[in-house]
Amino acid sequence: MAASLVGRKLLSVEDLDPDQTREVLDLAHEYHMKFVVPQLTRPRRLDILTGLDMIGLFYEPSSRTALSFRRAAMNLGMDAAIVFEAAEQTSKAKGESDADTGRIVSPYTDFLVVRSPVVEAVREIALASNIPFVNAGNGDDEHPTQGWLDQLTLERELKTRDFNGLKIAFLGDPRFARSIHSLAKLLALHYEGVEMTFVAPEKLWPQEELCQWLSTRCRFKGCVADLKAGLEGVDVAYITRIQAERFRDSQPDLFEQLQAERPKFRVNNTLIEQVNPDVLLMHPLPRVDELDPDVDTRKKAAYFRQAANGVPLRMALIHRLLQDD
Repeated sequence: MAASLVGRKLLSVEDLDPDQTREVLDLAHEYHMKFVVPQLTRPRRLDILTGLDMIGLFYEPSSRTALSFRRAAMNLGMDAAIVFEAAEQTSKAKGESDADTGRIVSPYTDFLVVRSPVVEAVREIALASNIPFVNAGNGDDEHPTQGWLDQLTLERELKTRDFNGLKIAFLGDPRFARSIHSLAKLLALHYEGVEMTFVAPEKLWPQEELCQWLSTRCRFKGCVADLKAGLEGVDVAYITRIQAERFRDSQPDLFEQLQAERPKFRVNNTLIEQVNPDVLLMHPLPRVDELDPDVDTRKKAAYFRQAANGVPLRMALIHRLLQDD
């Protein structure tokens, strides 16, 4: 039996052990059948967490994460408020520290979700708070709930919960895309037989520290800068846009260089048909031009279903952080 998650603060996919991860995912599968499959007949709310509420502080733009957290909380009977542009809409604009924000917000809510472009800011708010807490994305580090919903998606699309032997290519921006970091870590932690490859312009290959960590935990095949070679023979292609907001201003030369390389890493229907027509296609979204809309009609284009899985996964996580049963 998995140890209780009630009251926990989750900053990384590493914060849940395999049994706890399995418990959350099993509950997410149940919520998927109740809230995602029956679109027109699904219940509007459950009474599981009635009387409790959630606050989300988003210091970075968000569509899927913020709105699915809100919907998830409401589905469980909670009230939910999301503060967008939190850097301007809260006392952060007056100079309040992240630690003080955590202390101040805690008495106002039962559950706190935070996204920030600053890696350590989310941790500082979490450590100063005294309520259940979830990292909704901290800079270029991690996006743990995206990692867990991606595992949920893999289980539903591949119809298995055993990923030993799975071959997955992470395309686009493994250096700055926190969604890649979380899913790669999650798979490596729980499935030694997973084979991983990073496919991107050389300037966007991940930090050596992550590569070394992966090489000790899974069948890490390294990094390649050839899109066709990277797609050949894999079961899953996990595509991301280039995270230009992470370096456009601080590294303008890199930004300009990558603009010229973008066309080499665009995935379209013709490429998929030529190289790997049976590959499962995932993308955390939003997309820019790295994934052509002509791919959308493919049976194994899973990214919109992937986005929908954010609601049941986040329902399961909120439920378990606030209540055991």
